[in-house]
Amino acid sequence: REECAVEGVTIIEVEGTIDGEKHAALLPPGCQAILRPSLRLLAVRSFENPSLDEAWLLAFCLLDSRAVWYAVSHFKPTIAGSEFGREVFGYPTKAGQVESFVTPVGFGATLRRHGRTLLHTEGSFEGFSTGTSLAQIEIATLRLRPEFHDTPRSSELLIQPWYYQGLR
Repeated sequence: REECAVEGVTIIEVEGTIDGEKHAALLPPGCQAILRPSLRLLAVRSFENPSLDEAWLLAFCLLDSRAVWYAVSHFKPTIAGSEFGREVFGYPTKAGQVESFVTPVGFGATLRRHGRTLLHTEGSFEGFSTGTSLAQIEIATLRLRPEFHDTPRSSELLIQPWYYQGLR
């Protein structure tokens, strides 16, 4: 499928830096750490369709001299049926709860798994709405190659462009 158009969702996007050694440990062979190691959280919340709730933890790196965000973790409320979905392209999906909120003055997101809080972030807005925005990021995932009778299991890194737009 070329694209997936979804309306009525909230996306909380938070970017921060991390210790260089911890950042490098998150990356598979082939992905190079950079001088300013960064992580990005994308929390997607649909108040009309909870099956669309998901959160991504992404690590910034270089892959074949291209700046990409490697998909370290992906959480959804349920992973039933995911073995036949985009996970075949390397998405590291796990079951987890995604919560987020946006108010006129602030935002926040929480990710929980097995009753434990894995991540919580919140902040306040500065300035004013800039109207409609369009963002593009390139996502890298690690996909296992099919196993054949006498060959060892191997993997490949895939790059996929993501686009999203909305009110900012």
